[in-house]
Amino acid sequence: MIFPVLFYYEREHDASNAFQDALRESLYTDQSWPGMSCALDNLSDCVVQPGQFGVDIYPAYVFLRRLDGASEDAVMVKKIEGRELSTDEILSEIEDAYRAVFDMDSGSGFSDEDGDGKPDVQINLPSRPGFRLGSPLGAYFGCADVLPDWLCRIKMGYLLLFILLIALMAVIMKKA
Repeated sequence: MIFPVLFYYEREHDASNAFQDALRESLYTDQSWPGMSCALDNLSDCVVQPGQFGVDIYPAYVFLRRLDGASEDAVMVKKIEGRELSTDEILSEIEDAYRAVFDMDSGSGFSDEDGDGKPDVQINLPSRPGFRLGSPLGAYFGCADVLPDWLCRIKMGYLLLFILLIALMAVIMKKA
C-alpha cells in the first residue's frame, strides 16, 4: 500500500482539499490510515518531517510504500515539490507509486524504487495513527537546538507542562 504525505502552507487550502479527496478515492491506500497532510505551521503533529526527504519547496508531495514485512516501515518511492496537484493527478501519482518496481540492489544493500540510482529513504511510521501527541515544546522553540535530539523525541514537554501547572496552582493557592 502507498502512504502519501502532503507538506503545505496553511493558506493553501485547495492543495489539502484535493489531497484528502484523492486519499478517499484511491484504491492503493489503506483506508484505515490512508496518508496525511501536514501544515507547515503545525509540523509537530506530523509523523514525518520534510527534512527526512530533502524537501524544501512547498507544497510537496511524498509517496511512501509500506513494506510487506512490517506495516510500520515505508520506503520513499517519489516526491513532487513546488506545484499543487489536482485530485486526478494525485490519484495518478499514487497509482504510479504503487506500480513502481521494487528493486533491492544485492551488491550495495539499498532499495531503489524510483530508478535514480540513489538509495531511497526508509522511514518508520507509527503503528497506530493518532498515537503521536506532538511536542508542546517544539511548537514554541526548536527543542533540538537546545537539548539533545533523543530527549526532544520523548515528549517530555507534557511532563514539564504538568509540573508548571502544579507550580502555578500552588502559587495561586498561597495567594488566596
